[in-house]
Amino acid sequence: MMEADNGVRRPRSILVPLLNVSVATDVLALAACLIAGSETFLPHAARILVLAVVTVPEGQPPAEGRNIARAYRAMLGYLPPAVTPPGPPRPPARDAPPPPVPVHTLIKVAPSLAAGIQEAVTSEAADLLMLYWKGYASQPEQHSFGATLDLLLANPPCNLLLVRPGQWPAARRILLPLRGGPGAELALDTGLNLAGHLGIPATVLHSMPAGIERRRGNAPYLALQDRLAQERGGPAAPPVEQVFARTPDIRRMIQEQLAAHDLVILGLRDPDPQTGSMRSPLLDQLLADGTRPVLLARAPRPLDLETYHARLLTQPAATWTAEQWFVENTYQRDEFANLAKWLQARADRQAHISVVLPTRNDAGRIVSLLTGMRRALQVDPPEPIADEILVVDAGSQDDTASLAAGQGVPVLRLAPPAGARSLLVGPAAVLGGALNLAMGDILVWLDPQAGRVHPSYVALLAGPLLHDPQVLLVKPFWATDARGAAEIEAPGGLADARFSAISVDDLLAWPIPRLATLPLHSWLRAFYPRLGAVMQPLGRLFAARISLLRELLPALDAYEAAARAERDRTPAFSPNTAFFAGMLLETATRHSTRAIAQVEMQTRPRGHSRQSVVNPDVRQLRQVAELLAFFAARPDSVPRQAAIEQLRHRILTSSS
Repeated sequence: MMEADNGVRRPRSILVPLLNVSVATDVLALAACLIAGSETFLPHAARILVLAVVTVPEGQPPAEGRNIARAYRAMLGYLPPAVTPPGPPRPPARDAPPPPVPVHTLIKVAPSLAAGIQEAVTSEAADLLMLYWKGYASQPEQHSFGATLDLLLANPPCNLLLVRPGQWPAARRILLPLRGGPGAELALDTGLNLAGHLGIPATVLHSMPAGIERRRGNAPYLALQDRLAQERGGPAAPPVEQVFARTPDIRRMIQEQLAAHDLVILGLRDPDPQTGSMRSPLLDQLLADGTRPVLLARAPRPLDLETYHARLLTQPAATWTAEQWFVENTYQRDEFANLAKWLQARADRQAHISVVLPTRNDAGRIVSLLTGMRRALQVDPPEPIADEILVVDAGSQDDTASLAAGQGVPVLRLAPPAGARSLLVGPAAVLGGALNLAMGDILVWLDPQAGRVHPSYVALLAGPLLHDPQVLLVKPFWATDARGAAEIEAPGGLADARFSAISVDDLLAWPIPRLATLPLHSWLRAFYPRLGAVMQPLGRLFAARISLLRELLPALDAYEAAARAERDRTPAFSPNTAFFAGMLLETATRHSTRAIAQVEMQTRPRGHSRQSVVNPDVRQLRQVAELLAFFAARPDSVPRQAAIEQLRHRILTSSS
């Protein structure tokens, strides 16, 4: 959020669309300077968000861009995790450099570059959009700055700076030729921020043709003077010289001023009603020296009704949204195969990882499991992958807890709730115990009940959390899940996951044999379309930031209590279903699907032999019935209660 109430003073979240890594140093340093220009700059409340847009033409599925998204992620992975703003130390610690500004990255899939940028501004709540400009338009007879830049400048989604980089960190003086209006106010704020941070003077230049009376005919400039007067009162306010002149040759006056200034910042005018151009002879004069850094400021305008409706009509459909999320937030296992790079990412993020094994009657394998985990995660690597390995035992009736303690790992034994008919300790209670025990800020949950748990899962599940600070929850999936979904839902030999639309009406009309073959994420897509590409919504493995888990724990406790209360009724939803589905839905509700990622795992875990006697389709339908029962307990499913009840009845009747 901006600091000042006028909405343009101090940017805290700057979005930088960037595919030219060679200019990243200059552009990111400039963004860091604008954020650090605030006297109350707090690194934890600010960020630079570097965006790469995967363009997939309309009519093609977003999955077409999955390989490009992966390449962009690799490219953005070379950016630093934080940028220290160049310039002298700031008060009160003149002997200390300013704190670094965090750098995050983001991939967006959209029909066009402009659409992806606009969507990112909205979804990330960016308050300043910084666009790199190479200094010329490829087709100057058609565009002022370039096709995409012209679109964004004509209707900016937020405050916007067009940046032609240069040797601006070595600037000795900033020139602000301003006339007035929102763009000029943004330019003034930008200039004062940079001048104050770099410790250099600025010249605010205002010229008017002779014959115009200043007080009555120059209200825009008087508004700038009021704004300037407010800034001059601060202890670190930069020295500002105001130059006001009436002259018949404004361009000559500006040319004289350019000789003494290194950096030019000015507000862009509105497009010409006749030509649509934002260029002018004066602007061309300022841009003539291609080595001089120039910043062009453009403030947003309120949307007119026609533009607003046009944007509504271009919003993606639910299936596009699910598949779009799949491309943007799905990681492949080999993206985290380089251990040295993974360890460096963990060091850059200063992350501490706690691995939690929730156990129950696992005496037959706990020793070998812990031995392998400790060797692979803490002994063999050049640096430990996991800072700690913890066991939280859910009321085992065998020697699981004592055997685990004998391996030298912390063990927390939980007893069943008082008065509970079952001896089971639910996953929410286990999570609560883990949160009391864990010392890290990332928790990796490896449930042995999921099958064979491999130590490599820790790096894979934690990888997206290290790559993207905006990700809060990571779920695993296996490549066969995506291919199976394609074969079931959209026959035709698809090579990658593509998600066809599935509605509640479809589910009601389809026969039980077809319903039995639908993966769980298809059911999720019908009721919660934006989550319809989470391949393993109820999987027993996950990684999450402990801050998120602490936030969700009261809701997960409530879901578990409701599941226990329903245990003697039919149909009931199990604590496990309530826990994992609740975690997914609550995260999406509170933080949007942007906070959820999934990663392709290396080895498919094997189920327990005692489960193999149950027909897989029957077992799947029983889990679907539990999932539907959980949906029925949520307030947001009230409009579909009748359909949920009908589907549950059909499934339970067929699987009984």
